[in-house]
Amino acid sequence: MRAPWEEMEPASRHSVEKQHQALRRVEQLGDGVFAVAMTLLVLQLVVPQFIRQPSEAALQHALLDMSPAFYAYALSFLVLMMFWVLHHFEFHYMTRSSGTLIWLNALLLVFVALAPFSTALVSKYAMTKTAVFFYEGNLLAIQLLLALTWRHAVGSGLLFGGDTPARVVRRMRRALRIGTAYLLLTIALVFVGPHLSMNVLLGLVVYYVVLTAKGGYTLELRKAKPPTPGL
Repeated sequence: MRAPWEEMEPASRHSVEKQHQALRRVEQLGDGVFAVAMTLLVLQLVVPQFIRQPSEAALQHALLDMSPAFYAYALSFLVLMMFWVLHHFEFHYMTRSSGTLIWLNALLLVFVALAPFSTALVSKYAMTKTAVFFYEGNLLAIQLLLALTWRHAVGSGLLFGGDTPARVVRRMRRALRIGTAYLLLTIALVFVGPHLSMNVLLGLVVYYVVLTAKGGYTLELRKAKPPTPGL
């Protein structure tokens, strides 16, 4: 049985180039929004203010009080970087765009741009349940839209012409589903303890870092051993 993207007729060279250009513009918009969102995260860190020159102990105490803000910043930066890598990997295998892809990407970027606000929320309100629930709900929306984007790309033949192995399609789908399930778990843990939920979220970052760093674009963690010479 042929994959959906293998059943389309080849296009002319000019048409293929136009499709690639359209796809790159969609991807570049995403790159720009991710970059701005990650940059805005640091603006949530406000330098402590003092009426007069503080003592060493006072400054250290003020910085210690900012530890939730530093933690929220670092975690959010890693999470946004994780989502950007997944977004990049998806577009790596696409060869054409579509109207649905454009709007799915636009909706995804709505929630990416919201990330600095949700980060500021958990930073300012010391990991309260409402703040963490809002924050992780925002991340879940991004994760779901990444999954929908990949599903649309596969089902609508946007991978056609890219020589994408079926096993890569399955691995990406499985990785996105695991991420969605994991985020649902972290949201459920909010009601057990906000700090616990935020700490468990780091596990998802570790999973995707290992998967994309070791597995590369094929997401293949177990590399096939080369045949032994003479056998």
